[in-house]
Amino acid sequence: MHDLLHDPLIGVRTAQGERRVNLPELLALLSAEAIEGYTGLRAHQADPWHVFLVQLAASIQARRPTDDLPDDPAYWREGLLDLAEGIPEAWQLVVEDVTKPAFLQHPWRSWEEESPDYGVKTSRGKTVFDPKASRPDELDVLVTARNHDVKMARVEPGEAEAWLYALLLLQTTSGVLGQGNYGIVRMNGGFASRAIVSWVSSRAWGARFREETKIVCGLRAETIRAFDYAPRGVVLTWLRPWQRSDPSV
Repeated sequence: MHDLLHDPLIGVRTAQGERRVNLPELLALLSAEAIEGYTGLRAHQADPWHVFLVQLAASIQARRPTDDLPDDPAYWREGLLDLAEGIPEAWQLVVEDVTKPAFLQHPWRSWEEESPDYGVKTSRGKTVFDPKASRPDELDVLVTARNHDVKMARVEPGEAEAWLYALLLLQTTSGVLGQGNYGIVRMNGGFASRAIVSWVSSRAWGARFREETKIVCGLRAETIRAFDYAPRGVVLTWLRPWQRSDPSV
């Protein structure tokens, strides 16, 4: 449900006007420097979203190198599915089977084993859920604003694109939010936040995407040697069940 590989969830602006695209189409348009902006992206979400896209593109290029970044969505779709080890659900925002990964959401070993840890209770024969948020901006990292400046719970709950960005921010830049919050999938610890600093030659979305993807690709071999990474290891960390006793696993 809400499949990033095929559903046009992402609003963009191009020279031809506004349109909605899926993730492979977005990567193709960025490669062609055709993106002028996003229609649903909030200011504080821009840099984490850009970094995420660059990391995806560089990871695909590492496995499927080309002389230049392709403007063919099929290339990027195949590459994204390859990163997901052939599991299409990894690119869906909602997956009914809890033993399968969803976008930035690791799979459970089983419903019976893990549901109580996530606020699921049975009361009088009925299953009762305790969701972290009912609207996407309640999930966003700006929960740290304490509702003083940027107000929470303004975005309609049916906006799939808003959930995409909020989930990305939560899983990229937030730290521990209190008891019962077990950390995030894109940081090695919870007692910090990820700062994003970049020296750019152009602020245009496509030009910056192309430039920084090539830089990251150029750093890959050195990084593998320095940290003893596997040349073809797990890229999407949400594909595996998360071991809370040892988050590095």
